Amino acid sequence: MAVGLILGARDKHKGNWVWDVLSRRLAMIDNEDCLHPPLVQEFYAGLDFIVPDRPGMKNARPMQEPGLALAAGLRVMHGKYLANAVHVHTLVDAHPFAPRNWPFSGMAPDEFVTLVFNQLA
Repeated sequence: MAVGLILGARDKHKGNWVWDVLSRRLAMIDNEDCLHPPLVQEFYAGLDFIVPDRPGMKNARPMQEPGLALAAGLRVMHGKYLANAVHVHTLVDAHPFAPRNWPFSGMAPDEFVTLVFNQLA
């Protein structure tokens, strides 16, 4: 979810998520529709696969499960993006058809987590 938000992925309906039973991981597929202004709402379908009560998670915030796990994953992936941002930006900026409109990319990981939780419904 973090990478999808940073890169402005769209088209994240229920058919564009795959659950891997062995690794217990949810993966985004069909990612060619990227580089748009990001919307947390685009990722509700993915969250709904693993969280039966999304509004309850928003109310609980990232202090208890399942929000604790989501917040940890968002922080880790956002930190990995920040560690490699120069390389990512260089690759994307080399293509004039790929505008970079990534408001989440300049945030600290905790700021990113707060913003995502504020936009959950």
